Amino acid sequence: MSDDFYVSLSSIAQFHQRFPTQSPIRGTSRVWLTRIREDYLVIGVTNGTGQTLNTSADFYAGKLFTDLEPPRPGSLDALMSASSDGPFATDLRRLSPTDTEAVRAVSQQRLGTLYSDVRPLDAYDVIVHLPQVTAAEPDSAALADSPHDVQQAFSQWTQ
Repeated sequence: MSDDFYVSLSSIAQFHQRFPTQSPIRGTSRVWLTRIREDYLVIGVTNGTGQTLNTSADFYAGKLFTDLEPPRPGSLDALMSASSDGPFATDLRRLSPTDTEAVRAVSQQRLGTLYSDVRPLDAYDVIVHLPQVTAAEPDSAALADSPHDVQQAFSQWTQ
């Protein structure tokens, strides 16, 4: 069997170790993964407070962004927020034993306003933490090329 076949099987196995409830991406991703091999880093992002995309029903009434409360205690976001007041990146593969245990104790990560189960040491190589996030300004050129329902939602946007 070809080298690419074994690398692909290895990539799929690694994917399932990191994301046991997800399906690996098919098609060109397999080719992409076989070419980058060891150069592939999974980078996770955590944040503190600010604004994030609104996932509630009032999104369609023009409230596209919502306040982001401080992270839930015990979450990856809370752990990273407690580590520094400024933005930073940390390589999870090079943590001290004490820090490794602190990260291993975390079982949830915030995605917008929702929380998801995560095993950070299995899921990521690097974490980038942003203590404050802000709403993005809509790009008018991108909106012009967007589907009608997206254009309609953004036309009602209130800050």
